[in-house]
Amino acid sequence: MLLQIMNRRFTVAGRALDWCQSYLCQRSQTFYINGQLSGPFLIDCSVPQGSVLGPLKFIGYTEDLADLLNSHQFSHHLYADDTQIIASTTTANAKSTVDRLQQCVAEIHRWCSSRRLQMNPKKTEFIWFGSGANLKTPDSFD
Repeated sequence: MLLQIMNRRFTVAGRALDWCQSYLCQRSQTFYINGQLSGPFLIDCSVPQGSVLGPLKFIGYTEDLADLLNSHQFSHHLYADDTQIIASTTTANAKSTVDRLQQCVAEIHRWCSSRRLQMNPKKTEFIWFGSGANLKTPDSFD
C-alpha cells in the first residue's frame, strides 16, 4: 500500500519507485530472545526498524489523515504517530461538536484499520477546556 500511496499521491514513479519497492519488498526479520536466534520471518508490511527512511515513509503513509480531519472541519496537529484534533464551540453547540468529534474518531478508526494501523484506546483522550461556569453547565454535555 505504501508504494501505491507514493505513486498516486506523491507521483513517485520509474526508477525511484523501483528502488523503493526493492527496499520495502521481500524482506525478512530475525529475533534474538533469551539467547536464541529465531528463524527468519517474512515481513509483508512496514519499513525496517531503525531505518533513516522510516519516519519519512510513515509521514507519507499517513499524510492523507489530514484530509480526513479537514473534511470534518477540525483543526489538527500531527507529529509522527500522535494526532491532536482541536475543536472550538459555544456551550449551546457543545452537543453537536461532541457528536462530530465522535464521528470523526470513528472514521479515523476505520482509516487506521484500512492501513493496518491501530489506535490505542489507552492513549485516546478527550479534554474539555472552558470557564468554570461553562464547564458546570449541564446542558453542555447532554
